[in-house]
Amino acid sequence: MGMDSLKTLAIKNQKLKEKHKISVVIPNYNYGRFLKERVRSILMQSVKIYEIIFLDDASNDDSQEIINEIMYEIESCIRVKKVFNKENSGSVFKQWQKGFNQADGDYIWMAEADDSCDENLLKTLIKPLRDSNVVLSYCDSMIIDGDGKMIKPSVKDEIDIRKTGHWDKPFINDGGLELHNYMFLNLTIFNVSSALIKKGNYDKIFSICADFKQAGDWLFYINLMSYGKIAYSPEIHNFYRWHGQNTTALTPRVRRLNEVKIIYFYIAKIIKLTDEQVNLIENRYKYLLKHYFNY
Repeated sequence: MGMDSLKTLAIKNQKLKEKHKISVVIPNYNYGRFLKERVRSILMQSVKIYEIIFLDDASNDDSQEIINEIMYEIESCIRVKKVFNKENSGSVFKQWQKGFNQADGDYIWMAEADDSCDENLLKTLIKPLRDSNVVLSYCDSMIIDGDGKMIKPSVKDEIDIRKTGHWDKPFINDGGLELHNYMFLNLTIFNVSSALIKKGNYDKIFSICADFKQAGDWLFYINLMSYGKIAYSPEIHNFYRWHGQNTTALTPRVRRLNEVKIIYFYIAKIIKLTDEQVNLIENRYKYLLKHYFNY
């Protein structure tokens, strides 16, 4: 990624032009070892960053010290702020809500502290935003380990579990249709770090996600899809890090499966499922009972 200082990268980034204001929210809990790489990947974007917001959920590692160091280095070059919780919120999605409410940009990039990306992520995600009805733009992801080594080159097979070919090429689709045709069965937006989300008041959505430990992102997207269109690019620019300390890895398997079951009940209430879709859901849940995140 190059060896320029974070300050040098911030100066370069701020010389770029972009009509949309992009707020980057970095939710963090005990990911101090990844923070500088995460910020470097953000500042290396070929699209101008409007602001960076650090959210620390009462980490007990050196995260807060590292955040302060980073801020000291770049705050003269770019708008940056921090929110440190005194007590752990117990919910990733409460932190997401705080990030959306703190952000002043037109679009929010929820760049999770342990993930990374290449320099063209935002350039790709922002292209479909010329359509003002797009509320979320996302791309394919690579899965990497704690050392940055590739585990999986793409997550397409994780989201296109029926092998429909829907994610083989770029699309802009009505959010309701995405839910009815695809998202009803499984989470098709693999990682929030791969997405750019239109700024909005989503407090009502977050209120029903707050008690979820791991599957709240699926519930968030299900509801967000009623707000407008969804855009996708098959280009791989996001790097989702699987290192054994992710929320998914640390959430007990029984709880994860129970959250999935709750979401299926929720989906059945908000859309009219066909007999075929009910069958697909039943078979999917049986599959998850045997296999659930084997990385």
